[in-house]
Amino acid sequence: KMSNQFIVQKGNIAHGYRSIAEHLGLNPSKTIFINTLITNPHDPEDSKLATFQPNLDWCSAQYSPVLTDAGSISITFQTSESHLNYLRKYVVKGELFSVPAQDYRYPDGSLIHHLSEVLVNNKNESLLKLVQGKQVFNSYHTNELDALLKKLGHPSFVPTKDYLRFISKTYVREVSSQIKLSVPPGIVLSEPETVESYLKKLQSQNLLQKKIWIKAASLAGGDGIIPISNPDKKSLSAALNKISRGYKKMGFFKKDVHPDSSNENNPFDGIDYFAPIIVDVDIESLPGIDEVILNTCVQGVISKEKVTLVGTTIQRTQDGEYLDGYLPLDRKSAEIIVAEEEALKLMKKLSEDGYVGYAGVDVLVAISHNKLIPYVLEVNTRLNGSTPLLSLVQRAEEKSGQKYLGLTTKFKVQNLDGEDPAKNVWERIGEENLFKAEESDYQGILPFVLDTTQPNLTCANVVILAKTSEKLEHLKRVVLPLSVAG
Repeated sequence: KMSNQFIVQKGNIAHGYRSIAEHLGLNPSKTIFINTLITNPHDPEDSKLATFQPNLDWCSAQYSPVLTDAGSISITFQTSESHLNYLRKYVVKGELFSVPAQDYRYPDGSLIHHLSEVLVNNKNESLLKLVQGKQVFNSYHTNELDALLKKLGHPSFVPTKDYLRFISKTYVREVSSQIKLSVPPGIVLSEPETVESYLKKLQSQNLLQKKIWIKAASLAGGDGIIPISNPDKKSLSAALNKISRGYKKMGFFKKDVHPDSSNENNPFDGIDYFAPIIVDVDIESLPGIDEVILNTCVQGVISKEKVTLVGTTIQRTQDGEYLDGYLPLDRKSAEIIVAEEEALKLMKKLSEDGYVGYAGVDVLVAISHNKLIPYVLEVNTRLNGSTPLLSLVQRAEEKSGQKYLGLTTKFKVQNLDGEDPAKNVWERIGEENLFKAEESDYQGILPFVLDTTQPNLTCANVVILAKTSEKLEHLKRVVLPLSVAG
């Protein structure tokens, strides 16, 4: 139960991992931060069954450099020497250990597995020295991570007992009535059934004449969130087969099921582990709702004793896929305050239920009869897409004493064989537009993720910092034309 001494406070993550460690009551110099995903719904004790998604793990790991401020330690993938040199010069002030790119699929791909092999087989003396006597914090704290580290005699500090419960989109709906949380109307599809059976369930809840969102509990946006207007058997089958293909990639099906197979009426035939599917009514389809005015990500650090709200970013999405985040100058508007108050209910409940770590709560704010109404969509119990943005803006403001706007977005550029992806991105952006800390007055475009998992293509995730909206718009115009198909 919640203690009478439970604390709710405002804070920031200006110093990245160091700030997060301090909010959690950890010693930053004794904690190693990584941000890498492994999922294993079958058997946490068997690391060979853990599923690895190359682009997701590759990108997530690269959040670490921009969060490694003075006094913190982290491990990341090395995408290119020039990229890391740039980050070390202008952003990284702490101790950053990079795993060489040739070890990127090592042996199961994840940094966790790379770290475990190093600890077991004593392969890397510098990494062994780095981790000696320290705790490991992974933003994605999964059950198999605990099992793996404990098997190595190196237990993780996070006491979360059932991470899959918190990462599932069903958690919000499970606890909403207990804490009077405002959520969209809808249902949970908790068992694998036929499309016809699901259609009857939607009909029983009067959901066939509305716009709905089909949300897989354990897939990233784009693969796992699908809008349907006035669902029928054909559109529902297409949505569920898309989720089914995502589940196959995650290893949720039996091994003899082909990953690209589909089944019009029984998409989950042959599934071994079924992650529930949520069906939400579109907020703007609800009676009395005039319009949705804000899509926010309320971010906080959660421990047993307290919740620290560290900031709220504005989100832009398309068909459920995250596109970019924005941090305005005015962070105390009525809409943001309403979103933070609703998100705080859920963060308190997460703490009460045993979650410890970072979290971002997605909250839509709508207007109904001139009143602001918040709706909690989901919680991401990990670093979020806009976490680097939040940290970098707060750091720039602390160092300069001035206010900044911020935006995070991404673009793709083509590479020739043998071309350095980082230098290619720099040339496209232009030297005069690059973020260079105090040299550029903490303004400019900062590429913090270079995803090179697709042949001859680099996807760059960037943070743009500016003092004025005019400067921000100018830098946006530099980035937007760069994207190519692929």
